[in-house]
Amino acid sequence: MTDDDGWKAITWQFKLWELNDEQAADLLGISLGDWSSIQSGDHEGIHTAEVGQRADALLRIHAALRVILMEPRCNGWVHRPNDAEMFGGETALNFMIAGGQPAIMRAARYLEAELYG
Repeated sequence: MTDDDGWKAITWQFKLWELNDEQAADLLGISLGDWSSIQSGDHEGIHTAEVGQRADALLRIHAALRVILMEPRCNGWVHRPNDAEMFGGETALNFMIAGGQPAIMRAARYLEAELYG
């Protein structure tokens, strides 16, 4: 994801998820300063393969949630404790922040499996 629309989508998604700046930066694996730049539309030099992969997976998570749970309920999913084995009772947000890119990818695959069977 390198285009302006992609960054706008991730910024909008994080607002819907009611993430604070630190949570948003942690999910993307970037600094608070870089997150602030993205929010202001200045994302030159921030995009790396890992940041792009994280952002793509996070957008896939949101897309799957919109179908599985529908809005607005889907927006709170990341903050609710989850009893699925992989989350161990933690929130998806804590799971993804603590586990970084592998956890984000795993959460995306989990939801896509729930969606597509």
